[in-house]
Amino acid sequence: MYKLMQYVTAAAALLVLASCSVKEDRHECPCLLTIILERVPERIMNRADGLWINISTEGKGTALDSPVTGSDYSGPEWLGTDVDKGLVSVICSNSKALAVPYGSECDSIYAHYKTVRCFEDNARDTVLLRKQWCTATIILKNAYPEEKYLFEVHGNWAGISQSGLEPVPGRFYSVPRRIDTDKFQIRLPRQGDDSMVMSLNSVYEYSLGKLIAGSGYDWKAQNLDDIRILIDYASAEIAVSVSPWDGGPDFGDIEI
Repeated sequence: MYKLMQYVTAAAALLVLASCSVKEDRHECPCLLTIILERVPERIMNRADGLWINISTEGKGTALDSPVTGSDYSGPEWLGTDVDKGLVSVICSNSKALAVPYGSECDSIYAHYKTVRCFEDNARDTVLLRKQWCTATIILKNAYPEEKYLFEVHGNWAGISQSGLEPVPGRFYSVPRRIDTDKFQIRLPRQGDDSMVMSLNSVYEYSLGKLIAGSGYDWKAQNLDDIRILIDYASAEIAVSVSPWDGGPDFGDIEI
């Protein structure tokens, strides 16, 4: 399919160029936008869902809205498509769903957004996927192995937008997963403020958003770092620190 898209696009471009004389006003002729995919990890391209790509011109509609996988092509890692001239939005992600359903944690979303100036006959954009979630690891000191501990996280941001990958307002609620006797984890979406709160066994409540802000965490970073939350169950004391994300081989685990 991928190679076919390239061939069809190339053929269409030749037809359009043939119909658009150099002497004529070329404003109405489309722009051939080339999307460079060579920096997208193979682990994403080789997934069944591949990489979702949406391309649209401001005020003129969508030119492309479909997934592309590694099995769709062989050869140059690029995609060419005709777009109406103007400001063109390019959105690429390993998941088309950018919203977080109530009761769920954030998916491990990598996404790219770029506004490309397509006012000439040709333009290009290189896809650079960015980490759009924060993994919070909660370590509970002085916990009793036989007891059950329930963490609950509430927030007012529930995903990212398709226009700029900005935090989207919405009710967020999720229960961190227990991954060890004294360790829990949850993936948090981008935040637009510090209103997020967390409770433990409905007894202790923490202003998690403010604690994260106090740690120096940057919710506007292109790649979101992770955080470490240390809680002493005996004293209810809590400390939050930033765990820098290093990118890892092929961006680490792809869990969607």
